[in-house]
Amino acid sequence: TLCVLIWTSITPQNERLRTIRPELFTQRHRAQLEPYLEQVSLPEDFFTDPDFECSVRQMVELLEVAAKESGDINIGLRLGSQSLSTDFGVFGQAMRSMETIGELSKWGQEFSSVHQQSLTVTTEINADSLILSYQISDPSIIERRQDTEFSIGFILNMLREIAEQPPVLKRVDFEHSAPADLSLHQEVFGCPVHFNQSTNSLVFSAETQHIPIKTRNRVLLQALQPYLEEQRKLRSDSSDFLTQINQIIAKQLHNGTITLPCVADAMAVSPRTLQRRLATQGIQFADLVEDLRKSMALFYVKRGDNNLTEIALMLGYSETSSFSRAFKRWTSMSPRQYRQSGGE
Repeated sequence: TLCVLIWTSITPQNERLRTIRPELFTQRHRAQLEPYLEQVSLPEDFFTDPDFECSVRQMVELLEVAAKESGDINIGLRLGSQSLSTDFGVFGQAMRSMETIGELSKWGQEFSSVHQQSLTVTTEINADSLILSYQISDPSIIERRQDTEFSIGFILNMLREIAEQPPVLKRVDFEHSAPADLSLHQEVFGCPVHFNQSTNSLVFSAETQHIPIKTRNRVLLQALQPYLEEQRKLRSDSSDFLTQINQIIAKQLHNGTITLPCVADAMAVSPRTLQRRLATQGIQFADLVEDLRKSMALFYVKRGDNNLTEIALMLGYSETSSFSRAFKRWTSMSPRQYRQSGGE
């Protein structure tokens, strides 16, 4: 569709610093995903090369396109709940080697960037619950329901696969709105599922943290640890840096013009330091602002909940005409034409 071609033809240079390693799970789901590779500019290596990396945005878009084009609005959850720990290479082998679900949960929080950047994974343990939360932290990736449901579905299926006894799931939360068909959610989770929440979470009983992992292997984990430590350091530094900048820009957009000194001040660094770090990674500050504005504009214009004046103000434009000119530069359509076309 035109919407997808617009996104992929203007993929920003900083996307190469926010990547995901699909590993072997792409081979398991090749039949469902292969028809849509071209629409998100992914090569055949996506399925055949276990070391292949693509941008997080491309992976998210691939699942969204697959859901739309195939008519399977629950494809993310369907594929995630069919995925296994062994589909995720070294990262998956490390997860399988942990002693308990509690240890695995805390390890995943620290090492998630080895598999995927621009990601926030948290573990909370209290007297009643073990809560595992997942959220893409890049504010420019807005349409992400399929990725979210894939990830939550995979985490649950992986725990059921490797745990010595079934974990007790009490509740599931999603940040997106409820889909029309919830039958698959009820089948996969078997517990209350809540939508429009602040994050995406699996809430287990507190006792779940003590469940042993039947594939635990301390010797293998120790052998894998040096490589994983190295990759975590390499991948988390650049990802955390860009995520922080994008989140600050997103918060300040409605104030009008976004300047590098303002963002540097919010990051508690000097403008020169921020400029140097961006230059080291080959990124222009203006490109970050432009990319975020563009992503948010496409989403809000397509969704239709706000009029064009409101969207212009949300994105920091003082006049609707300025916003309309920028939008036409990005899409070759006016915002009104884009909305009438349904974003296609």
